[in-house]
Amino acid sequence: MRGVSRGFETLCLDPEDRFFGLGERFERLDKTGRSIAMWPQNAYGARSDRSHKNIPLLWTTRGYGVLADTTRRAVFHVGAKSNRTWTIEVPGDEIDYYFLAGTPAEILAAHARLTGRPNVPPL
Repeated sequence: MRGVSRGFETLCLDPEDRFFGLGERFERLDKTGRSIAMWPQNAYGARSDRSHKNIPLLWTTRGYGVLADTTRRAVFHVGAKSNRTWTIEVPGDEIDYYFLAGTPAEILAAHARLTGRPNVPPL
C-alpha cells in the first residue's frame, strides 16, 4: 500500500480578500487568483515566477496570516481553483502551519518571533 503523497489544508476565502507575501517575486503584489509554488530556484532574471527568496508567509487584508512550517515544496492556491477557498499543498501526510492575527506589522512581528531575527551585521 502506498502512503499519502500530498497534504492539503483548505480555508475559506471571501471574494473581497486580498493576499500578500510569499517572499521576493517579480510579479504583482496581490497574490489573489494565483497558484504560487514555494521552492528555492534560480530565477534567471526578473521575467520568471521562480524565486530563491521564498517566505511561506501569506497574509490577508482581513487581519490574519498563515505561515507554513515547511522546507519542502509548498504550493499556495490563492483563489486560483475556487473563488471561495484557498489551499496550502505540501508533500507528505501532514501540514504544520501557524495562524497569525493582527495588523500587517503585528503579523510580521509574530513571524520574526517564530523564525528569529537576523543578526546585526558587524561594523
